[in-house]
Amino acid sequence: MVKISKLVFVSLVLVLLLPSAISPAEDLENDCIYYFYGQECSDCASLDSLLFGLEREYPHLQIERYEVYHHFQNFELLQAYYDAYTIEKKSRSIPVLFMQGSYLVGSKSISSLLEERIKDNSDPSCPSLSPDTAVVGLLGEGESPNVLSTLTFSLVTGDALRTMFAPGMLALVLLLIAILSATKVKEEIIKNTTYYVSGVFLAYLLFGLGLLSFFYNSQLHYFFYKFVGIAAVLFGLAGVQSFFTAWEIVMPRDLQNYVRQALGFILSPVGVFVVGLVGGMFTLAGVGNSFYLLRDLFIGDFMRGIVLPLMLYYSAVTLLLFVGVAALFHLLRSMLEHAIETQEGSSDVKRERWRKHYQRVLTFCVRGTLFVVGLALVFV
Repeated sequence: MVKISKLVFVSLVLVLLLPSAISPAEDLENDCIYYFYGQECSDCASLDSLLFGLEREYPHLQIERYEVYHHFQNFELLQAYYDAYTIEKKSRSIPVLFMQGSYLVGSKSISSLLEERIKDNSDPSCPSLSPDTAVVGLLGEGESPNVLSTLTFSLVTGDALRTMFAPGMLALVLLLIAILSATKVKEEIIKNTTYYVSGVFLAYLLFGLGLLSFFYNSQLHYFFYKFVGIAAVLFGLAGVQSFFTAWEIVMPRDLQNYVRQALGFILSPVGVFVVGLVGGMFTLAGVGNSFYLLRDLFIGDFMRGIVLPLMLYYSAVTLLLFVGVAALFHLLRSMLEHAIETQEGSSDVKRERWRKHYQRVLTFCVRGTLFVVGLALVFV
């Protein structure tokens, strides 16, 4: 009976010890690695499959990932490791990983040497900011760890120019044209444009500061410019038709009063500003990648003194199209008034006829523009 008990005990011990005895040595690798990368870093993206593969092959391997483009604390931690491992500033790039006493910089260095380094390493402790032993590493080519250095002047400018001609921004231009076409006094064109642009600018500024996140929605953006496009087509078509015929839309008097009051508010300084602000909110999903990155950096308290001026510059470039439209509209009004004044020797009746004729031509051009651009937004 005692022999049977001993036999059962020995068998149980063997069963418990056998898996560890026959497991490959690789399963015992429990190195600790700190990996620093950037979300927009193309070289970093190429290492994702390698790192996930190593984690599957070595279950005890510890890889701590730190994104440095959108997280300022991670960026500061990376600078601390650069200093601790005495890496020169000109050689500091990402992707980079640190192990206790060693480092690898650049995707080629990491992809070719990391697995061998894991097998050779016998120290499972995580990399320290004060390594006790001599540090050994390999430098390779990579991308800048400072995301602001990737946002060059030409990149931000090009991105802003592309945003200028995005469907949502063109819809805002149509709204501005409609407001200016209803502005009777030439001197009010500049004022109304200023109020309108200020509203749009405020929407983009608030979004850049981390607010209005609800409006960063592609569906809202899509329905907004489609709605404006359809309205512009109908409004423009009615205007073009009225140029060739005397047919006019007759509305009940109560409705006429309501429309007159609504237009009075919309064309007031407050109304124009509100239209620009609300319209700008619905176009926030059309901002470029560089502006959204700047927004993330500002929210993450990443060098706000540099980020905020870049956001302001981006917004200013984007709004140049509105300034150009207003200048063109002001020029056309000035040309119309000059054409009327040159009718010397004409009676007041003839001058009034010329004024109405030129006004009809200008209205036709404006309505035609609304129709064409609105049609493009409908089918874009």
